[in-house]
Order: sequence, then C-alpha cells, then structure tokens
Amino acid sequence: MKKLIITTVLSTMLALTASAADKKPADQKTKAGAERTIVGKAVCAKCTLGEGDKCQVVVQTNRKDKEGKPTKVSFYLAESDAAKAFGEVCQGEKLVTVVGKVKKEGEKMVVTATKIEEGNTRKKRAVQN
Repeated sequence: MKKLIITTVLSTMLALTASAADKKPADQKTKAGAERTIVGKAVCAKCTLGEGDKCQVVVQTNRKDKEGKPTKVSFYLAESDAAKAFGEVCQGEKLVTVVGKVKKEGEKMVVTATKIEEGNTRKKRAVQN
C-alpha cells in the first residue's frame, strides 16, 4: 500500500512538472525589446482617425482583450528608415506587415519599424470593416 501511494504521488509530481515546463510565463511571451510582427491596415492618424496635428501612419489590427472579445489595437509608427521608405497613407488604407520593436508611450502603442511590407506576409487575418 505504501508503494502504491508513493508511486501515485511521484507520477502526479512528474506530470505536473512536465506540463509546467511546457508553458511560458506571460513575461516571456513578448520580451521587452524583442521584435514583433504586426499585420493590419495602415491608415493616417490625422486624415482617417482625426487624431493629432500632422499625418502619421497608424497600423490597426484586431486583438482579443482579457475577456476574449475582439478589439482594435492601434500601433503608431515612430520615425525610422523603414517608416520613411514606406511613406504616408493619407486619405486611404493599405494592408501591411510591420516588423519592429513595440513600446507603450502613455496610452499609445508605438512601433519602431525595421521592415514594412505591403500585404499580409504572415497569412493571418487582418482588420476588416
């Protein structure tokens, strides 16, 4: 009987340890300073969204909130060589894939892009009207 209890306890501990090793903590999923890929619609903050005094590219994408409901998230492009090469999207929109580092400035998510491509290169659904 004692061997049965010990075997059961050890088996349970082994199973829990194995499943815990497979899961990443929340802070390791997106490490600070790590590059992320964002797929969404590029629009103008001033002309399309009515925000700010000057034109700025904003990439809007769908994410799920804490309750699992879809919500739009806006990523504002910071000045970079990739952003300058991409140009502006005043009075229109383009489907884009942006690779860069994301940081939060106040209430805004700002991405410093290292690469911007038109189209969905990740083959994942982007924002739809």
